[in-house]
Amino acid sequence: MSNSARNDLAAARPLFLALGVAMLGTGLLGTIVGVRAELEGFPTAVSGLVMSCYYVGFLLGCAMAPGLLRRHGHVKVFLAVSLLSALSALAYPVYTTPVAWAVFRLVTGVVYTG
Repeated sequence: MSNSARNDLAAARPLFLALGVAMLGTGLLGTIVGVRAELEGFPTAVSGLVMSCYYVGFLLGCAMAPGLLRRHGHVKVFLAVSLLSALSALAYPVYTTPVAWAVFRLVTGVVYTG
């Protein structure tokens, strides 16, 4: 491996570490949202719709992310999606309605493609 390739790999390590931590967090969040929806008394069908909003957001994000990355660059986009992800995760206990949780799951799906 050339010296340039090693430098590129070393420069990308923090990004991949942050991405790994974020993906671990989203997996844990998805689990706790499903459990908490049951504790909040959401009907099973509503819980399923809320949980599926993540994948709808993921599809929307796949369409939006390339344009955002071209326009604003990866650093700004990564900062914005990290902030939105954290804010949506913190909003679940504040708003405990199925509609709000569906929006939070949708936002989470969109930002994880960024």
